[in-house]
Amino acid sequence: MSKLLIIDPDPDSQESMKRICDWSGIEMVVAGKLSEGIRLSAQQSLDCIVIDLFLEQKSGFSFIAEITSQEIHPLIIATFSATRAPKFNIRRFAHLLGASYTFEKPFNSMLFLQAFSDLESPISTVRNRG
Repeated sequence: MSKLLIIDPDPDSQESMKRICDWSGIEMVVAGKLSEGIRLSAQQSLDCIVIDLFLEQKSGFSFIAEITSQEIHPLIIATFSATRAPKFNIRRFAHLLGASYTFEKPFNSMLFLQAFSDLESPISTVRNRG
């Protein structure tokens, strides 16, 4: 079973991810705040982190850069709400920082599961490509 950390303050997004994970047999841990997500990511072995890019304390972009700078790190899926998005190519920027996929909320559950499935082969950690 894969283990996923969701860092997202939005209860609707958390519930949506919970339904997807329950349906697909993915173990999920939720953090409503970035500080909690940082603590959980340090304490647990994770296969993937799903992070909202526009958090209150610090941007998800900063977190992605910090995580992917480590030699071994979990895979990253970034999410964002178009209503909060600035006028630049968010998907490209998140990808350049190390996110494997970026989804606009609300996202299509089947596309998310397909992306997660793609990342699972082989799942676990990835090496920093330098």
